[in-house]
Amino acid sequence: MSNALVSRISPFVEVAKQLLLELEQQANASLDTLSRGNGTEFLAAVERRDAIIDELSRVTEALAHERTHFGGGSHEERREVEALFAKMSDAANGALASHERLVARATETRDKLGVAVRKADQPDTIATQYAATMPGIRQSLLSVTG
Repeated sequence: MSNALVSRISPFVEVAKQLLLELEQQANASLDTLSRGNGTEFLAAVERRDAIIDELSRVTEALAHERTHFGGGSHEERREVEALFAKMSDAANGALASHERLVARATETRDKLGVAVRKADQPDTIATQYAATMPGIRQSLLSVTG
């Protein structure tokens, strides 16, 4: 390996780090849209994340292609390449942590909405009792939830 490999992979590593940072920022933006309860914005944020992931995939493929030319090299050269990948790994860890927070929050929101939907399908006991005491009102027509 020569310093030529380091100079060839450095731009890919920098682009990958930038994309990973964007991915982390987009996860935080997605969390904000969940907090506001805006489903349309959330889906748009998820689509932007998908586009970033697609671009990151292309960059990592190019990086892997360049890395196949890595034939060992001197100890110093290996250390330089390892340092570049360590920086990229740090950025990936940040993106992964934000992704895990997003998944946990989206799952929590989904579960809350599922409970609300199931609860809305249940007959309202107070309305049912009220309807039962009112002459001439059919029980099936009275519902607090709609």
